[in-house]
Formats: sequence, structure tokens, C-alpha cells
Amino acid sequence: MMKKVFHGFNRDILYRRCLLGSIAHAIMVGEYNLLSAAQSWDGQNYNFMDFEGVRGVISFAKNQYICVIQNTEKWITGKNEILSKLLSGAEQGICDLAVNEALLYLLVEGEGCDIPAATAAFWGDAQNTYSNMEEEDLLEDSQQSIVPFICSEQEAKEYWIADYEMKPGQIALMEEIYDQKIHADSKLILDQSIKDKLISWFDNIDECIESFSEMGIYFE
Repeated sequence: MMKKVFHGFNRDILYRRCLLGSIAHAIMVGEYNLLSAAQSWDGQNYNFMDFEGVRGVISFAKNQYICVIQNTEKWITGKNEILSKLLSGAEQGICDLAVNEALLYLLVEGEGCDIPAATAAFWGDAQNTYSNMEEEDLLEDSQQSIVPFICSEQEAKEYWIADYEMKPGQIALMEEIYDQKIHADSKLILDQSIKDKLISWFDNIDECIESFSEMGIYFE
């Protein structure tokens, strides 16, 4: 049965949490380039994975979003099965967003063709967040990978700082770029001094530049 979850949480908060995590990632992928696939954007689709069997997609539309999680330990396969079991009660716009966007990133090999596979889902709009699962089950099935997206902004910062072992200068840069991005109307152009900082920290910043560009963040 569909129910409200993560009270006080909504589409805009989630979008900001995804941006924060992605900015931390875009900075630190210069040091941890083997983790480049951990976070990425493709248009309005945000992808994340933990390299331990869990990956997820958060697809954003103008006033709503859906997050679909895939855990290799257990999943439901097939579009119709996913819609009937994980998205029962969701409005048509959410179901369309799942089928046309999120599930396309969660395909597995089926009989003769690739089919979507999903373990958990939650979705929402400008006011509320919904799921057919309990909050505890969403956390368990995602192996806690959704924690930095549903916690407070300060807790999310602390999460990424610890996760990437960020140094003070890198933390300050994350906060600076994040503040600029959430106040930018569309694309954001960073000045040369920020690029120079990245170059001074890392041998190669190609992955940094690519990760930033996925968010519409570019350098002079």
C-alpha cells in the first residue's frame, strides 16, 4: 500500500542532495578515478552505485521524481511486474517517468533481450515522498546508499567529507561550488582559479571536468 515516507522531504531537497554529492564526487574523482562510475548524471537522470551490488537511478521531472534501486541480492524483473509491485498507487506521471527514464538504466539480461530489474522505489513531488515500502526496508534494500540523499544538508556534507576523506581546502571548494550551483539559473561557469586548485591537487583532472560538465558546470 502506498504511504508517505521520509516526512519533510521533497523533490527539491533531493535534487540538492544529489548535486551536493555529485560536486564532492567531481572534485575527488581526481584522486579516486577508479570510482568514476560511483555518481554520474545523464540529463536529469542521476545514477549512483556502491560497487557492492547496489545501484540506483533518480529521474527528475519538473515537479516530481522517482528513485529506483536495484540490489543484485534480490529483485523484481519486467516492467509490468515492477509497476504493479513497487509502484502500485503511483500516479501515471510517475509510472511514465519510471518506464521512460529510470528503468532504462537498470537493465539486466533476460530471455532474448534486456529487461529492467528493480528492488525498491520511492517517489515524490514538491511536498511529499511516497513508497509502497517501509522506510527501514528502503534503507536495507539500498544497503544504506540512499542515506546521504535523505538526511539534512549538514549531515550530507559530513557524509561525503568522510567518504572521500576530503581535506579542508577540498571541503571549502565543495561548499563554494555547491552554493554557486544552487543559485545558478542554468549552466555554471567556474573561473580559472578553481581549475588551478584541482590541477595543484591531482595529476589528472579529466574525470573532474567530465563529472562537472554532466551537471552543467564548466570552466572558463
